[in-house]
Amino acid sequence: MNKSFLSSYFVLSSSCTMTRGYRRTLIQDFIRNYADFVSNEYYELCMLLDRHKIYEILEMVDEKSHVHLFEFIDFMLEKEYAFLTDNISLFPPISSKLNDSFQQITDAIIEIDEEHSDIDTVKNFLSELDSVNCRDVQIRLFSFSGFSSLKEIAELIQNYELNYAEIHIDNSSIITYEECCNILFEYAQISNIFLYNAPFSSAKDYYERGEGNVDVQIGSVVYIEDKLDSGKCGIVNKYCQVYGNRRFFLMSKDYNSCLFKKVSLDRNGKVKNCPSLPETYNLGMGLGNIVASQEFRKYWEIKKEDIEVCKDCEFRYNCLDCRAHTVGGNIHSKPASCKYNPYG
Repeated sequence: MNKSFLSSYFVLSSSCTMTRGYRRTLIQDFIRNYADFVSNEYYELCMLLDRHKIYEILEMVDEKSHVHLFEFIDFMLEKEYAFLTDNISLFPPISSKLNDSFQQITDAIIEIDEEHSDIDTVKNFLSELDSVNCRDVQIRLFSFSGFSSLKEIAELIQNYELNYAEIHIDNSSIITYEECCNILFEYAQISNIFLYNAPFSSAKDYYERGEGNVDVQIGSVVYIEDKLDSGKCGIVNKYCQVYGNRRFFLMSKDYNSCLFKKVSLDRNGKVKNCPSLPETYNLGMGLGNIVASQEFRKYWEIKKEDIEVCKDCEFRYNCLDCRAHTVGGNIHSKPASCKYNPYG
């Protein structure tokens, strides 16, 4: 056995993390957006190995298990989930705490019903979002009348400092793919448009030829068979699992992964944590005051370790956690739409 190998430090890569579930452990790589599974015994072993010299752990493990230890080390090194170093001081541990205190709110949902919503209230809400440093917005359009209405909303959004906006439209039949691409091209903040009540579900990416004849993706138009319904929020499936976002992972460990720093304006002009929750707040109170209140923030602190079943799931830090639709209506039960059983 190579002596230098045994005296090297084993270091779990800063781009990787491990989550122990009831039956198995999830290893994920934030950079590669990739995941693997190992037995829980290897989770315990990795926690022993991490930032220690290999020979130190070798002395703690039964000699009969040495072969399995080296197989595990080879697996971790081959996948680049870990590496060896002779100087541990060159690789200090990184913080495992979320650091985005400058934003009171990170994302918002705005529902607009062309037949009932007050556009002045929507404008006021958008202005208030700017005051709490919110830069990501989802717009849901109900009773949608066509391209001119979409363009008016796009013009409105353009007046505010947003980094990202997506638009969800309740009727796919009265707007064309080409009209959607026109919006995506003309309004840089809008990256995706979702069209509901479509004949089938599909997604079309929109590209433009950039400099050097390189195709640049401007955005996507997504067709969805289901109707646009606020009450169907909280779907849990493979499409809402997040593996490549370290911020999301860290946030999910300490806070609710869906409601933390989120706010919404429903189509009646009322402020909510999300459109599916019952509590409402009057925008006249000032959005900053609303989101700073203990009552509004009570959902923020409900993390996965507080939720039955989810607390034993290896995916618990990788999926959105809906508190509006839960099993039995219990605030600490698993999401009603989640069909995964971590126990069997």
